[in-house]
Amino acid sequence: MYYTACIEKVPHSGLAEQCFKAYEESITLGYSGSSGTHIPSAVRKHLNNLKEKARIQGDAKKGA
Repeated sequence: MYYTACIEKVPHSGLAEQCFKAYEESITLGYSGSSGTHIPSAVRKHLNNLKEKARIQGDAKKGA
């Protein structure tokens, strides 16, 4: 919940990208097991939406 709030509070920023990476890792670990990683499609869609919201847009990212 903290990571999603971070992304919502400061979208399209470096901090939002860091929060997304930590959140994605947490979700991935939660759906991982001895048979592999099985993330439900609804959760994957939610992650994709958050990734777009967190991603730095435009020229700000090109210089990095």
